[in-house]
Amino acid sequence: MRTRLRWLWGASLGIWVLSFVAFDLASFASRAQAAVVRVPECALALALWVWLRRPRGLVALEIATIAAWTVVAGATAYGLALLPPERLPFKVASFALSVLVVCPLTALRWQATAAVGGITVVALATLRARGEDALFMASMTVFGLALGVLIASAAARDRLARRELASRLALSAANARLRRDDELRRRLFTNLSHDLRTPLAVVRGEAELLRTTARSEHDSEALARIASNTRALADLAEQLLDLARLEAGEMTHRPRSCDVLRAARDVAGLLDLPNGRGPRITAPAQDRATPVLAAHVDPHHLVRILTNLVANGLRHARSAVTLAARREGARVVVDVVDDGPGVPADRRAAIFQRFVSFDSDGTTASGIGLPLARELAATNGGALELVEDAPATTFRLTLPASDAPPEALDASVVPTNAPSCPRAPESAARVAPGSASFAGATDRRHLLLVEDHPDMAAMLRRVLERRFDVDHASRVSEALERLERPPAPEAVLCDVLLPDGTGYEVLAAVRAQRGLEALPVVLVSALGEPEEHVRGLGAGADDYVGKPFAPEELEGRILAAIARADGRRRALDAQRDALLMEIHDGVSASLSRAAMLLAEQRDDQASADGAREAIADGLDEVRSIAKLLAPRATSFEVLCAEVRRATADACAAASLRFEMETSAAPETIPLPAPVAHALRRAAREATTNILKHAAATHVRCRLLTTDGSLVLAIEDDGRGYPADVGGGQGLGIMDRRVARVGGHVERGNRLEGGAFLRVTIPLARR
Repeated sequence: MRTRLRWLWGASLGIWVLSFVAFDLASFASRAQAAVVRVPECALALALWVWLRRPRGLVALEIATIAAWTVVAGATAYGLALLPPERLPFKVASFALSVLVVCPLTALRWQATAAVGGITVVALATLRARGEDALFMASMTVFGLALGVLIASAAARDRLARRELASRLALSAANARLRRDDELRRRLFTNLSHDLRTPLAVVRGEAELLRTTARSEHDSEALARIASNTRALADLAEQLLDLARLEAGEMTHRPRSCDVLRAARDVAGLLDLPNGRGPRITAPAQDRATPVLAAHVDPHHLVRILTNLVANGLRHARSAVTLAARREGARVVVDVVDDGPGVPADRRAAIFQRFVSFDSDGTTASGIGLPLARELAATNGGALELVEDAPATTFRLTLPASDAPPEALDASVVPTNAPSCPRAPESAARVAPGSASFAGATDRRHLLLVEDHPDMAAMLRRVLERRFDVDHASRVSEALERLERPPAPEAVLCDVLLPDGTGYEVLAAVRAQRGLEALPVVLVSALGEPEEHVRGLGAGADDYVGKPFAPEELEGRILAAIARADGRRRALDAQRDALLMEIHDGVSASLSRAAMLLAEQRDDQASADGAREAIADGLDEVRSIAKLLAPRATSFEVLCAEVRRATADACAAASLRFEMETSAAPETIPLPAPVAHALRRAAREATTNILKHAAATHVRCRLLTTDGSLVLAIEDDGRGYPADVGGGQGLGIMDRRVARVGGHVERGNRLEGGAFLRVTIPLARR
């Protein structure tokens, strides 16, 4: 309405300006009389045109329209009093016609239409004051009839608008209720899936623990059946959660090039029972002669589809389920065939409907697997159908093919839970505490367990107390308080959802606390979705375990996280020890020698030169350590130049003849920083020994690559090594430094006189 009014007043402004310029002088006695009529009208039209640039309410628009028409009607009444009699019919007709046009165009409500019509009638009453009763009656007859029709049509339009508004509000309320019901149902599915995982984890864990102490084979088999059905229930809960995500439009979809044959073999290996128990699963083999079948699909969706199809086949097959795959043009086709009784004709249209199952024949189908598989196939641009003319029950999956090389499947893609088709498990041998799976558990570690579920906490303590000294906290605040008290834990196992926060808060506190930043943290949660795993690992957790889980798996993951942390700690300790040794043996020794020379307070030039030389040696040591700590590698040419410069300068200062020979294969370049540092220090130590003890006149240095190794050889023509050569401190430091980079040192006396030292360091080929 605002837009229509704005166009109307803009057009009126143009018409009135044109009339004032071109036509009003013929109607009025003077330009001043015409201005008295047209100037208020034009000013009003311009003001309303500007006022209507912003959104206004309906009531404000109608009030403004009535007020503006009152001004226009007043100007028109003044004009009717001044116009000559022969111009009155034209003015009256144009004035009445403008009302009959404006009211329908602006869609005024019937009340506003009646008000505008009443104002028009009052303005036309000026005709009676001039004695033009006949013209007034004629205009009232025509205008009154048209105005009555306009008011009646506006009233009918208003009733329709109210009904339409009521219908829209009712429809909006109904849609809101539907969305609320859908959201409640989705939350129900999600909460059921999440809430089922914790008790299922407790049941599975307790069953696995009881199997280790089962008194008979029957007890072990019964507990194995409990564990198998627990895994089936966990898989059913996961499928319910997938359905909730699909309905809410929150299902993650990250397609990439996937090896269909590899996924089929992984699913078959997961579902197949050993020792011929149950139907046999035949998966497509793949060797060098078999072409790779790659599909553009989300790998999690692909594994879920194949798992549901094979599980459905196992539920009905007599002896075998077969997977076959091939490429047809731009599509990859996977057939899952079982030798069961087949699908009756009256059920084929319903097997892909959600929650439809046929319990009269004794099956345990939930009505989730096949519908979910079809919807996931459609999400990935494929299709799933039952082949009706096949000799055996055949479900055909088609997916878009990919010409890109297939990417490797992550370990988290193939689920560890069994499908929702529980079968008789294989009889497992009993495992007693302290047997092979728990061997070597002599060193106990201190572990902080953060879990609020009492049964889950009790089960976890039973599992973990075989290897760890467990300290339990049930809230984030308790965990943070425990982290601040000595002794510090050596690992943390933390649930994600806690009463007063999340496990991510505990993880952030561990990573922020000095001295605990490297502490291994394993998160465990009923939020087992792949994106939750990614979130947990991205937040800095060492591992993320979804419920339900096998106790041995959880224990193994904690031990693996501790082993990785211990490895990182040992590596850091080794680096720190190496740095301390370099500082102590190099910088500290050189500066100590300079300090002793300066402390003697002698005035001779030799003492000052010795102190300066010691300080220069200390600076060289600092530069060497800085190069050692630098992450960049050193080129072979730079290393040769550094060794040549240091050795040649030392020999020149002692008036010794020096020769150097170098050679290198291109693949040995660049050199790791520790290797280059070890060679620089070895050359420096060897040259220093020659200058101090050899009484030589000639030194020869060779830096070569032979048989994948880097060799530094230094020879002299001096008196050779004494008998107790192995006891020198400098040579011992050299041996340790070279050994840290995987090399070894050889030294001895030459037959022709003098001594030699050879350092050999193997180089990894690229």
